[in-house]
Formats: sequence, structure tokens, C-alpha cells
Amino acid sequence: MDYIIYDIKQYVNLCVINNKYSWCIVIITIWSIICMFIISGKNAISKLGLVFTQVYITVLLLLTIMMRPEKKISRQIHIYPLWTFVEMIKTGKLMFLWLSIENIMMFIPLGFAIETGMSDYQSKKRKVIAVFCASLVSLCIEIIQYRFNVGNCDVEDWINNTLGALIGVLCAEAIKKHKYGEFE
Repeated sequence: MDYIIYDIKQYVNLCVINNKYSWCIVIITIWSIICMFIISGKNAISKLGLVFTQVYITVLLLLTIMMRPEKKISRQIHIYPLWTFVEMIKTGKLMFLWLSIENIMMFIPLGFAIETGMSDYQSKKRKVIAVFCASLVSLCIEIIQYRFNVGNCDVEDWINNTLGALIGVLCAEAIKKHKYGEFE
């Protein structure tokens, strides 16, 4: 739990965005406006889901890339899935478990929002597309972290983020089933 509090303190201390990343916000804002008026279905819930998706992607970029300082050590990429669980077993530190839980929880809202914003597709196709899109966002974040040396490029983060998106998509489907009786 101390690790989460440390992360929050670190993000608050680094809330000045580095100028070399500010172009990301401009691109995301323009893309959000275009998507809201062109891509989204006519359904108001769909448009709201799409707007939330864009805002949430911006928040993810702020937390995972823009608010982190450049590391002094050379770039690293961890290609071993489940290394946090191995480290947790070796060291007995729950911090490694929290890393995985944070990455899963971070993408649940994104999966939910993407699935909600895609009302024009059939249910099975929509689930696959939503998880794929969230997984692609996660992969892009990992690549950017590696390129700009602002975090660890980690295959396990990508897997955990994709799992979180899948949970979010399934939650959205469960809510629709509860509200409308059956899946669309």
C-alpha cells in the first residue's frame, strides 16, 4: 500500500508537464473532437463513452509518460511475463503484487468506456475490438516509455493492462445484460 501512496506523491510532485510531450495533448484533443462527431454512433451513450475514452487515454498518458522524469540509467525492457509474481515469491514483498493490480485496475475503465462507445457493432465483435483497442493503447504506452526512457517497457504491464481492459468490457456487457435483459 505504501507503494501506491509513493506513486501518488511522486505524480503530484511532477505535475508540471514536460514541453516535449505537450504535443500529445494537442493531438489527442483534435482526435477526440473528430471522433466525437464523425466516428461515434448516433446514440448519446455511445458518444459519452467515446468522450470518456478520449479523456481517459489523456489521463493515462499523463500518468504513464508525461509526468515521469527521464531516467538516468539506460533504457530497459522486461520481456519476462509474470516476473512480478516471481519477485514477490523470492522477496516476500507485496509491492510486486500491487504493481500488477495497479496495471489491471488502470485499464478497467478504458475497456468499459471503449465498449460503451461502440454501440454500432455486434456484441462479440465489439468485445474483441474493444479489448484490441485497449491493448493497442497499452502497447503504445510501453513503446513510448521505452523510446523516451520515462518508465520500464514491460511485457507484463501490457498483459495486465489487456486483462484489465477485458474485465472492463465484461463489466460493461454485464451492466447491459442487467439493464436490457440480454446481450445485444
